[in-house]
Amino acid sequence: MKKVLAVLLAAAMAFTLFACASGTATTSPSPSPSASAVPSASANAGTAPSSTAVTTAEEKWEPGFYNHTMDYSKNPRYKVVYMMSQNSGLFDTFTWAFGEWSKLENCDFSTFNSNGDNDLFVTTLQTMADQGVDGYILDPDSTIYPRIVEVMNELKIPFMTGMGAAFDENGKLLHPTAGFDNYKFGVDETEWAIDYAKKNWLEAKDDDIGIIALDYSVVPQIHSRTEAAKDIWLKYYPGQEAHFFVGDGVTSGLMNADGGFNLTAPIMSSNTNIKYWIVAAAFDDYADGAARAAEQAGIDKNTVVICPGGAELVAHWEAGESSCWKAVVYSGDGLFSEPIFNGLYAQMHGDATAETLWPEWVDHSKGEKYANLIVPTIVLTQDTYKQFIAWEEHYTGIARYNFTWDGTTTFPGRAEVPASYAG
Repeated sequence: MKKVLAVLLAAAMAFTLFACASGTATTSPSPSPSASAVPSASANAGTAPSSTAVTTAEEKWEPGFYNHTMDYSKNPRYKVVYMMSQNSGLFDTFTWAFGEWSKLENCDFSTFNSNGDNDLFVTTLQTMADQGVDGYILDPDSTIYPRIVEVMNELKIPFMTGMGAAFDENGKLLHPTAGFDNYKFGVDETEWAIDYAKKNWLEAKDDDIGIIALDYSVVPQIHSRTEAAKDIWLKYYPGQEAHFFVGDGVTSGLMNADGGFNLTAPIMSSNTNIKYWIVAAAFDDYADGAARAAEQAGIDKNTVVICPGGAELVAHWEAGESSCWKAVVYSGDGLFSEPIFNGLYAQMHGDATAETLWPEWVDHSKGEKYANLIVPTIVLTQDTYKQFIAWEEHYTGIARYNFTWDGTTTFPGRAEVPASYAG
């Protein structure tokens, strides 16, 4: 059962992705002066996207990030391995991104998949060390992280965690991590959708509108998004708790588009008093299924769907397709993978240790010893996604879409450290 839950956790997170350790990086956008800093939810939104970070695109370098001025070919050629517990499109995304960083930073890169075998995962750590690996990026069954950290400390070889943070039995970090603020995922998606509703459903009364949060409650990081969605819903629609619905994927175990459809369709069909629907989905597949449910019910014009992630929606947009799945809370492949790979590089190159990496990101309020870096995210629509991704590809130097950057519009490359981290 632990293996099954770990696989579900991985499959539900990151950018199709999404979760890791969570924080409270509440920040504001930093687009170009000519672009609006307010998230636009209009039907034909053309302004710059809203973001959860404040720093500019021209970041001051520090260990744990890519150094645009460094000639990496003059450094040792390190051997990096990405070890994962399962096959999935998500791990394929990470493999691609880490491979691109390896090319930029003059590293040899390989992968290993344990196919759910925890013992094999652990023993292969030593095997890789015997083969001369200089650094590891690890995505195991999260329940075995304490043992993995013990082994890695014995090997004395640098490593970074991938999608899931390494915690001890008391919930304390055992190593630095880079990830997302999952509660704020829920805040951002729900606030954007409510703003969309107010701007586009001008005839709708408050009693006409309902919201469906598509959850996977056994995964705490995902469930926190549902909690946020409910908090924001009741903030804008006080007293309308009866119009807040939850579809929990745990009931079926499905985490694909069919699962999203099967959770959404019955709620819509059995609540005909609600004429307009907001769907805050946990991840891409559920959003895709929810949009299909609204279309089959003939209410897609009165439905708006949003989720964290977005790779699938970008693929739809690239194919010229539009639906009631209108927006995503997005962090691109490059931005999410940059601190993971470069946190490892900083350790291999001697620029930082696990204890000194990203010192400003150590959450002293929780008594942590290791950094919990929050990756910036941004709300994207069909009108704004190319603008952001073009900048991200220029900023990171790795490109999947090869969009052309306009040379002027910039976005935040890093999130702002929460004030609460100071303790």
